[in-house]
Amino acid sequence: MRHRPALVALGVVLIGAGTVRSAGLIQRADGREFVVRLTPAVPTATCHVQNVQSLQQPGPLGVYGDVSATDRGGGAFGIRTGVGGQPATTLKIAIWCRGYAMATLTIASLQSSTFEAAVSLTSLAEQPMTGRVLPSPDGASMAGATLRVFYSATWPCAFFGFVDCLVQPWEVAVDRIKDDGTFRVLVPDFAHDPGVQALVSEWKLRDGFRLRVDRKVAPYNYLLEPDGSSPWTQIPVAATYPELVLRPRRN
Repeated sequence: MRHRPALVALGVVLIGAGTVRSAGLIQRADGREFVVRLTPAVPTATCHVQNVQSLQQPGPLGVYGDVSATDRGGGAFGIRTGVGGQPATTLKIAIWCRGYAMATLTIASLQSSTFEAAVSLTSLAEQPMTGRVLPSPDGASMAGATLRVFYSATWPCAFFGFVDCLVQPWEVAVDRIKDDGTFRVLVPDFAHDPGVQALVSEWKLRDGFRLRVDRKVAPYNYLLEPDGSSPWTQIPVAATYPELVLRPRRN
């Protein structure tokens, strides 16, 4: 599980979610911990957790969100609620664990809760994504480099109740580019994830995947985009994926 400084905004920014500040600095959640226990008890290091909580303070500064959680062992993790002595009143959590469908949790009243909840995970199949990487314009070789696949989701905006927001993509698969420039990687079958699809239908933008190559020598990072597409084009989530032809671009 990722352990990073709390950010208002699921890693980047939720436009519409106010910042919680003190002396000009974004504060960390520091109140009572809410514990989530997963069934099956998967290693939380394989999970990505996002949360948004409403604080007692009214107005635009009364919303806080981040992507940090604390591993409690045995498939459990904790999320701090409240900021700067100001308790949180509600809590929404979105959970993805490798090999499982997305799970969401809504606590309408933290004060009347036990600050603990159990979440049952449902297995989710994976789909192969295959293709080849074209030669890089700068001559850098992608052979043997690490291939990382990131899920770029828009549906959390609908789940967390924001009209406009940006959500940081998170890593869902990793493999390597073969010596001949081809690759095969297994990605989550989000097209058949009922929870994701129900929320995607509420949002205008489609979710998709972004691919990045990490080399061991400089230049280190390249984005892989469909040949002939405009920069930042992602690969839409689909039931199956055609053979991809991807163009490297320095990141």
